Amino acid sequence: MTPEQDRGKLSRRPFGREWVPILSGTEAAAFDRVAIDSLGIPSLALIEAAGRSAAAVVAALSPRGPVVVLAGKGNNGADAAVVARTLYAWGRQTTLVPVEAGFGARVLHGWDVPVVSFDEAAEAIQNAAVLVDGIF
Repeated sequence: MTPEQDRGKLSRRPFGREWVPILSGTEAAAFDRVAIDSLGIPSLALIEAAGRSAAAVVAALSPRGPVVVLAGKGNNGADAAVVARTLYAWGRQTTLVPVEAGFGARVLHGWDVPVVSFDEAAEAIQNAAVLVDGIF
């Protein structure tokens, strides 16, 4: 959908811009690399910003019900862990499911976000109003 086709739906969009480009993984990684290497922005600052922004979108699009956040390895998983922490801090029932035990602790900052193992996640996923995929 082009911006021209989407103009009537802008009031329902949770973004601060009229048109938000969708980047491929390669393009997003290139933007991250420029931000880190050329602009000196720490990668954890990018992770925090991405996670908080994604949490705001989840809250705007689906303001009620439990959220389950799947967190893979790497920066996408760290972004997802920030989503879980942020929603939990905002009072949302949130469960973090890391694919690797202990992953995400560096961005949880001591928040006691409920965590279940990947093998034990089926019930939480079945009861979730929102499932956040931060695996890839």
